[in-house]
Amino acid sequence: MFRWPKFSPIVACLVVVTAASCILYAPVFKGDVPLPTHSVTGLTWGNPDADPQQSIFRDRIVQAYPYHLFAAKTIQSGHVPLWNNLIFAGTTFFANGQAGILSLFKVPFWWLPPVDSFVIVTLLQSIVAAVGFAVLGRKMKWNVAASVVAGLTLTLSAPFVMRMTVTTMSAVFACLPFVLWGVLHLHEKLTWRWTAIVAGMIAVMIFAGHVQLAAFALGISTLWVLIWWRREFMWRRVFCFGMALALGLGLTAVQMLPVKEALGQAYRQPKENSWSRVLTPLRLFRVSIKDGAGLLTLVDQNIWGKEAKYHGPANYLEGNLYVGPLALLAIIISFGAWRKREWRLFAVLVVLNAGLFIFPGWWDLVGKIAPWLTVTPVWRTSFILAFSLAMLAGFGTNTFAKSYSHKYSWIFIGAMLVVSLWQWQGILPFAPRSTLFPQSALLSKAQELTKDGSRVWFPNGALDQFMPYNLPVSVGYDSVYPSSYLELWTANSERIEKRNQLVPIHPNDEVLAVTGSNVMITSDSVSTGWKEIMSEGKWHLAQRENSISPVHTVQKVIQTEDPAEVGKIDVLHEATVEVTAALPASYFNVDPTTTSVVTVLRQTSTNLRVKVTSSANTILVTNLQHYPGWHLKLDGFKSDSGLLKVNHAFQGAAVDTGEHTLEFYYAPRSYQIGLYVSVASLVVLVLGFWVMPKLRS
Repeated sequence: MFRWPKFSPIVACLVVVTAASCILYAPVFKGDVPLPTHSVTGLTWGNPDADPQQSIFRDRIVQAYPYHLFAAKTIQSGHVPLWNNLIFAGTTFFANGQAGILSLFKVPFWWLPPVDSFVIVTLLQSIVAAVGFAVLGRKMKWNVAASVVAGLTLTLSAPFVMRMTVTTMSAVFACLPFVLWGVLHLHEKLTWRWTAIVAGMIAVMIFAGHVQLAAFALGISTLWVLIWWRREFMWRRVFCFGMALALGLGLTAVQMLPVKEALGQAYRQPKENSWSRVLTPLRLFRVSIKDGAGLLTLVDQNIWGKEAKYHGPANYLEGNLYVGPLALLAIIISFGAWRKREWRLFAVLVVLNAGLFIFPGWWDLVGKIAPWLTVTPVWRTSFILAFSLAMLAGFGTNTFAKSYSHKYSWIFIGAMLVVSLWQWQGILPFAPRSTLFPQSALLSKAQELTKDGSRVWFPNGALDQFMPYNLPVSVGYDSVYPSSYLELWTANSERIEKRNQLVPIHPNDEVLAVTGSNVMITSDSVSTGWKEIMSEGKWHLAQRENSISPVHTVQKVIQTEDPAEVGKIDVLHEATVEVTAALPASYFNVDPTTTSVVTVLRQTSTNLRVKVTSSANTILVTNLQHYPGWHLKLDGFKSDSGLLKVNHAFQGAAVDTGEHTLEFYYAPRSYQIGLYVSVASLVVLVLGFWVMPKLRS
């Protein structure tokens, strides 16, 4: 009689997921870009009039890959990527929750070619997620088949497949099963060593990079602790869990404190909802008709195939269409499964997950409690739903195997792989194009024109074509955008098209000059005051006829807090400063005959060193964003009191008569304090893991 081999869940998941991932990303091994670029909106290099195709991969192009590339180049040069000088007027990078610089998954980027690293990280996190859930299943005494089914359900779910190349999102949920596995061990042993292990796992999960998903994952971990709570040794349990959580957060302080600082500086759209309105019962529990009707669109797209470019379950799981009746049904089923502990987590997660969609007031309530979570909840909650369904699939398979036969449960695995093929048909076949990361003559010339610190302006919103980290741009795509910089554009533009992808429409030309935008790439006709340098396809590269140096001195200073006033100044001779700036009268109206010579000695992402020779007191103006953490050295001595906030959003400094050397450098205090806290937490973790058990024995 045929006997099924006894596979370890780790080996089984490694084999199956590796094979599946290789099929999914087969073009990668041919040297192609690891992205389905035929589906990417806006990648119409040389043909801006082409119809954009449907895209849910856009974040990989304008955010995920550029972040990794920028971080890798900075780290390889021997520096910590604290500041990104290539987007906006410069913005904090280390504190960007989307970058995940310290994630263990990002280590290959430190020494391997970026595209190869992107492939390795993408495959690695899929395998880690599957293996982690399989190990968690075995810890809950599931059979091998059930453990493998659970792992496959998570790593081959539509949300995971669709977001696996946004390596900060999927990396968080790849780590989550190991956190839950560690919690179960801590429940059993309640020792210093397991407290340290759980703390380390929490830190690895938070370091993965996506702050919002990490918050959701910590919430799931807290639910997990409560579900498996026992009364024995209650205070010892509270101490161990509290210590593990505190240590985990302490270890990540080096990144989380700068993130907190960045969130405090970021632009926030005004919220009109009051507490009374948010907590109105009718609003809180109002069912979304739109989501409920989404089932019709689901059938239309996936059964009848009207969405020819992209179809399959991942299409609607990424959007808002899988909720409605399906989520309501899941809520009803979940209440009937409350007796089993494994099902309780599934029940709670599905109720919360579906509730955030079907009952709009729930999301408003979350927005009041944690405003930084008020971004489109689709990605976060789709991951949570996939995680809860993986828990359900594993438990159901284990129950089936106990009732019938262990070997029949492997049928579930075959069925899952068949469903996965249906899911993947929306991604395959790949059609990579060399235009994904263009290194054309036009871009090379643009880079040459911006070596003096000038920035590139895209008047027709074509930013997606060029990727923020190829060129220093005036506007860009970023998850943490500075409020003062956005206020400047808002006050001096006809409108802002998007809030998280800054596209000012018809901005004031003086503000363009203030940002140091001396270069333009456009598919429209070149504007008056600009001269065309070259063209490529339908794209034109132009340079300002009367270029203004990004670092220069002015003869007149205007005190104002109004960003609209910046659009009224003569940029070459005038600048605005804060009303609170305490400057002697000699700085406000400098003699027009004053001569000043400014020489840039050194310029990096975190440092600007210039020499100024002036015949009278004057003000130095730069196009670097004014942001906490920037400091000034005057003639080699620290002189932060001389720092000025000029033109509402930029760095400046008061310069006395004569020759002086000024150095602007970025060294945020939040990073330094966070580093001290992280090192202290690491010392406590090492003591708890190695020293305390030995002392006790």
